Amino acid sequence: MTEKNEDQQISHNDRLTLAQLRQRAGLTQRKLADILDVTIKTVSAWERGEHEPCLTLTQTKKLVDGLQCSLDELIAAMGRETSTGEDEPRYTFAQTKRLTEILECSLDELVAAMGRNSDQE
Repeated sequence: MTEKNEDQQISHNDRLTLAQLRQRAGLTQRKLADILDVTIKTVSAWERGEHEPCLTLTQTKKLVDGLQCSLDELIAAMGRETSTGEDEPRYTFAQTKRLTEILECSLDELVAAMGRNSDQE
């Protein structure tokens, strides 16, 4: 393989789709839906690009863990940001990543801190 082809391969691998991330992790749509407590229809819509997941931090952590990937990979896979007007805080992957950068903490620390805050309310 030439150097140019290797670069193209790396670039392509950096932009796996959500379905490819799921398959790489050995998960079915049903299993991923179960992990996140959403419907298979929702997972399918995400994979078709109809909607970007807008999840709680805990759900995002479960997704990252389940897919065995980084927030950067999820952001690249989805390619855009959306938001919801729901009462419970939900963040796009890019927003979650930005929160971890601003707060200089890991996703685990952020989820733990948010859990403590909601327990105190």
